[in-house]
Amino acid sequence: YNHYNLIHKLIMGQSNSTVNPLSPAICSCLAIIAAASFKCGYIVQEQEKELLHMKGNPDWLRGFEFLPPKVKNLAEVNAILAHLPWLLKTEHIEKLVKGPDSWS
Repeated sequence: YNHYNLIHKLIMGQSNSTVNPLSPAICSCLAIIAAASFKCGYIVQEQEKELLHMKGNPDWLRGFEFLPPKVKNLAEVNAILAHLPWLLKTEHIEKLVKGPDSWS
């Protein structure tokens, strides 16, 4: 496998799992955010196609401000964990599990 195929297999394998609470479109959306943060243009383009193929909201591709709040919250936590994990606070986790935009 090359790097892209491995990442794609991991992302989409997880999205098709019966234990994964995330839809395939949201998995692709999160993959776009992660790939963009590392300036991986090819993966961004492939995941944009995948998001549309999975019937994801095309407005999500217009920019971060067009994402649902719960996806923004998850992307924020993911970015912190990937780059500065010591900055993660209980407030970040609370946004994910409490309130109207929670994943719970």
